[in-house]
Amino acid sequence: MESGSITCSSSAGAYYAEIAQNQRIRLLPIPAPRGDILANDGKTALANSSPIFNVILSREDLRGRKLSSLVQPLAEALAVDADILRDRFQQIDSQAAFESILVKQDVTPGDIAWVEAHELEYPELRVEQQPQRRYPANGMLAHVLGYVGEISPEQLKQPSYKDKGLKPGDVIGQSGLEQIYDEYLRGKDGYRKVIVDSRGRIQDEIETVPPQPGQDLVTTIDLDLQVVAEQQLHDSATQRGVIVALNPNNGEISRTRFRADV
Repeated sequence: MESGSITCSSSAGAYYAEIAQNQRIRLLPIPAPRGDILANDGKTALANSSPIFNVILSREDLRGRKLSSLVQPLAEALAVDADILRDRFQQIDSQAAFESILVKQDVTPGDIAWVEAHELEYPELRVEQQPQRRYPANGMLAHVLGYVGEISPEQLKQPSYKDKGLKPGDVIGQSGLEQIYDEYLRGKDGYRKVIVDSRGRIQDEIETVPPQPGQDLVTTIDLDLQVVAEQQLHDSATQRGVIVALNPNNGEISRTRFRADV
């Protein structure tokens, strides 16, 4: 070896090349907490969120395997409808920009244990925490609050949704106040930029961009009045009707309706 030069053996070079190849950068999304829908006191929650766990598939770790080959084994192991999973994979497969795919929402401890036990066989799977919407019991205010749900393939084709940067697996307001004020309630997801090894295990964290929580929505609904009104309609002979309560001081309207077939 000449003075001032460094010689690296072929085995050492191969070792470091393998490390460089196996370590990759991945963006792990951090779901934004959805804003609460509150009663007129600004404190009582009519709709809020609590954490659940989802099974997510990372396309980066497929290692050349096709998504279609995973439909049946994942459907059987995680008790997911195979047709729904197949449709979701087909939709995602044509859009390479999407790295993460929702496999199952609100999983059980048994599902989590299965994913952890099959880490070597399915390195593309991981478990993530996500907020889930909670509403009053017995369907109270369901007609006003509406509900949230995963965006559908049909909705993704509409320009009004495309322009918002939504993707398969995103949860949006589908009716009622959840839909009308979705843009404000939804917030903006954050992400973690991490380095993972060949098995998808996190080796280092490069950057974290925290999510922007959605805004809370304060309504003019008086919850105590709502309870009485819905009970009165329920006890009526026809179980149909409309009750409108107007505050003469400021014009606020608290409205409720009930139908026996809803």
